[in-house]
Amino acid sequence: MPPKPWLEALPGEILYAIFEYLELPTLKEMSRLNKRLRDRALPILFRHIAVDFSQGSIACLNDLAGSNLSSFVTSLEFQVSRTTKGDTIC
Repeated sequence: MPPKPWLEALPGEILYAIFEYLELPTLKEMSRLNKRLRDRALPILFRHIAVDFSQGSIACLNDLAGSNLSSFVTSLEFQVSRTTKGDTIC
């Protein structure tokens, strides 16, 4: 049996500590490599959520609330787009 790649041989706590330093695009790519790396990356990927204030984002938040990913969210930020004079938001 061939040895595990060095990254997969690290303890989970060490992987988590390393992942905290990665930029989000890199962390997303790491999460796609295998289940173990994904399990360590998800808490960081879903820690801070920023969404535009719209009907679509409300639906996405409802989906998130019903999933196991909601347990990772520690902060939620709504971003409101500025409207030009005369525009209404409905």
